[in-house]
Amino acid sequence: MSTSGPENSERVQTREERLNTLRKEFVAEFGEKRGQELFRQVQASTLSRVGPEAWISVLDPKDVRDVFDRLWQKGLAGLSTAELLQVDDVLSKSVARHKVILRFLKYYLQDEEYAAVDTAFQLIGILRDRSTHSPNRRQLIRALYDRLRRLRYGDRIRNQVSMGWLEKATYPEMRRLENALAPAGRAHGPASEAIAQVFYRSLEPQPTKMWVRSADDPTEVFGEIAYKLLGGGPQIPYLDLYATANAQLVRDAAIEDFLGTYLQFEREVFELGEAGNFVRVRRKARP
Repeated sequence: MSTSGPENSERVQTREERLNTLRKEFVAEFGEKRGQELFRQVQASTLSRVGPEAWISVLDPKDVRDVFDRLWQKGLAGLSTAELLQVDDVLSKSVARHKVILRFLKYYLQDEEYAAVDTAFQLIGILRDRSTHSPNRRQLIRALYDRLRRLRYGDRIRNQVSMGWLEKATYPEMRRLENALAPAGRAHGPASEAIAQVFYRSLEPQPTKMWVRSADDPTEVFGEIAYKLLGGGPQIPYLDLYATANAQLVRDAAIEDFLGTYLQFEREVFELGEAGNFVRVRRKARP
């Protein structure tokens, strides 16, 4: 959106003046915080696609007379057809966090597993964001599902992402281990392999691990704990119970009932930083 200058103006505005006009348009329409963020994203997009010498800005209000109405009604913002910038704060933060995670994982994962994580993030993002009504939305969802099925561990990785386990448990644990093994940057050699194995082990069925969702019933969780620890399944020395977000309330209520019923068991809580914690339930040591 660029012109030679405003109507009846003999002077062509400088690049800085044009950018200031664009910033003011965003702030006036979306408020200070959101407007400044949108302006920052537009600058970053312009630099990456066109370069630092790009002569692109809002100069004349008539250039964008119908733009802001569309942005507001659809809940989206973007100055190019190549990429729409989310106005919704939650989705924007989620997309930004996914980019951080992907940059980290790209160093440690094999190409196929990295592609599966990237695809799963795209799929979950589209499923959660219903602000767009693209006629190709269903076809895109199906294509992403089909691609995941073709990739190694694709379905398991999708499950990790959709349940929030990758973000809440696996990724923070990989970062914690990286900080311990290579405080100054990325790990190499055996240390790099150890960090990667945190991800790959998370994809393996593990009888000593159990995930609890907020939609689970505490009574059913109680029954599953009892089944695993009282001989209903393979004999295990302990059971680690993880929970995402509000599911901790469900998990903790089930554990409380179990320990109150079977006094020979005890619990130990392990902190995971940003990922919250997990609870290990095991038999008490014999006196």
